[in-house]
Amino acid sequence: MNAALMHAAMRQHELTEAAEDLNAQLRVEITAHQKTAHELSEKARLLDLTTDAILVRDCGGRILYWSHGAEELYGWPREEALGKISHLLLQTGFPTPIEEITAALYRDNHWTGELVHSKRDGQRITVLVRKTLDRDAGGNPIAVLQNITDITERKKMEDELRQARLRAVGHAKELDKLVTVRTRKLAAANRQLEAFVYSIAHDLRGPLRSMQGFSQLLVEEARTVLSETGRDYAERINKSAQFMDALLVDMLAFSRINYEDVELTAVELKSVVESTLARLQPDIMQKHACVENSGAWPAVLAHEPTLIQVLFNLVSNALKFIRPGVPPLVRLSSEKRADKIRVWVEDNGIGIAPDHQDQIFRPFIRLEGEKYGGTGIGLSIVQKGVERMGGRVGVESSLGQGSRFWFELQTV
Repeated sequence: MNAALMHAAMRQHELTEAAEDLNAQLRVEITAHQKTAHELSEKARLLDLTTDAILVRDCGGRILYWSHGAEELYGWPREEALGKISHLLLQTGFPTPIEEITAALYRDNHWTGELVHSKRDGQRITVLVRKTLDRDAGGNPIAVLQNITDITERKKMEDELRQARLRAVGHAKELDKLVTVRTRKLAAANRQLEAFVYSIAHDLRGPLRSMQGFSQLLVEEARTVLSETGRDYAERINKSAQFMDALLVDMLAFSRINYEDVELTAVELKSVVESTLARLQPDIMQKHACVENSGAWPAVLAHEPTLIQVLFNLVSNALKFIRPGVPPLVRLSSEKRADKIRVWVEDNGIGIAPDHQDQIFRPFIRLEGEKYGGTGIGLSIVQKGVERMGGRVGVESSLGQGSRFWFELQTV
C-alpha cells in the first residue's frame, strides 16, 4: 500500500511538472502571437494612412486588414471584407497562373504584376498589384501585404494611344500610296510638258531661220533701195531672229537634259576638256584669250554628252563676260575631294555680286543681258546637267574680280 501511494505521488508530481512546462510554453506562444498581432496592428494603422488600396491577408488567404483606399476602390466596407478569402472577394482574373504567383512570392518574398479584379458592383478593373511576404523572427511566412493601384484609365489611354498609332501608320501608308500615285502622275505630266516644249521649240526654228535668212537677204540685196531706217529695221529683225534661234537651241538643250535618260559611265575628263577647248578655239583666237589647262584629269562617273555641254557652257561664259579691252584669262583645273573630283573654271571677268549668286542658275536670268547678250539658260543647263549626273555645282565670285565656277562628280 505504501509503495503504491509513493508511486502515485511521484506520478502526480511528474504530471504537475509537465503541465507547468506546457503552460509555460503556451504562455510564450500566446505572447509571441500577441506581439505579432500587435505588430500587424501597428503596420495596419500606418498603412491606413495611405490612399492606395492595401490589404493584408494570412497565408490561408483570409483578409486581416482592409484599408480605406480598398473600401473606396472596391466598394466593400471593412467590416464585410475582414475574414473573407481575398481571391473570392475580389473575383480575381489571373493573366498569370496563381501557382506561379505563389511560387514567386514564397521564393523572392515579393511579386509585382497586373491583374483583373471585380468591384462589388461587378465592374471589372485592371490593377497593378505589389505583393510582399511577411515572415516572423524564425523566417516562417505569416502574412501577405498587397499594395493595389487602379490602372484602368492608364491602360485605356495606352490602348487608345496604341490604336491611334495603328491608325496613324495606316494613314501614313495611305498617304504614301497617294503621294506615289500623284508623283507618278506629276512625272508623266512633266514628261508630256517637256515633250511639248521640245516639239514647239523644234518646230519654231524653221520659221525663225526663214526670217533670219530673208532679213539678211533684204539688207544685202536691197541696201541701196532701203532707207537708213528701213535697213535698221531689217537688221533688228535679223538680230531678233538670231536671238530667238539661240534661245530655242538652249531651251531644246535644257528640255533634253530634263527628260532624256542619263546613263552614267566612266568618262575621261582629259578628253572632254580637250574636245571642249577645240570647239571653242575660234572664239579663243578671236578674243586673244589665254587658256591655262592644268591639273590631273581622272575618269569620272558621268554622261559624256551632258558633261561636254556643262564644260562648254562654263568656258563660253568665261570667254564672254569680260571687261572691255581686257583679254580673257581662263584657268581649268581639278581638285581631289575624298571620292569626288572638283573641276574649276576660273576667269578674270566682270564677276558676280554676292546678292546675285543664288540667282544665276535660274532659267532666263540675264544680269548683263543688254551688254553681253545670251539667253539666260546656259547656267541652268549646267546645274541641271550636273545634278542629273549626281553631282553639285557652285560659284565663288566678287564683283569686278572674276569668277570661279566649280562642279563635283564621283570618281571611278
